[in-house]
Amino acid sequence: MKKIEPPVVRKERKVRLSKTPYKFVVSEDFVIDDVVAKTYQTDVYIPSTRWEWGHNKKGGYTSKLFLKVKPDNADVVVNALIFEGISIVKAEDHISAKIPRCDWFHHQTDSYRWGYFRRGYKPTETAVELSLLSEDGKILRRDRAANYKSFVKE
Repeated sequence: MKKIEPPVVRKERKVRLSKTPYKFVVSEDFVIDDVVAKTYQTDVYIPSTRWEWGHNKKGGYTSKLFLKVKPDNADVVVNALIFEGISIVKAEDHISAKIPRCDWFHHQTDSYRWGYFRRGYKPTETAVELSLLSEDGKILRRDRAANYKSFVKE
């Protein structure tokens, strides 16, 4: 007779959530290989005051930088950065980037259980601040993304 094994019950892992994402912002140094600046047109949805559908209007433009980078630290797996804003960085510049190493969590049934949690690096990360560095490591210029205040406490 075949022995029946009881099902394995896994213990639910508790994830520490934080209401403030600035605890998870880290700074890493990189050398830039390539820079691509893209400009996007935005739309604004205008709802109708009557029963018919609303419509979209041209809203302006927004810029993003796509950077191919090499990290100074060999443990960092990041090889691309996305920066939502404008910067003067160019290929072969040495930069320091502030990267939010967190993801957003919201429990489906418990509306009070939400927040940010720490995670590892991804190959493509979003930077909220780019600092252009001189050869001796001094900061020459800082460029901040449009969502900078959401992630960094001043």
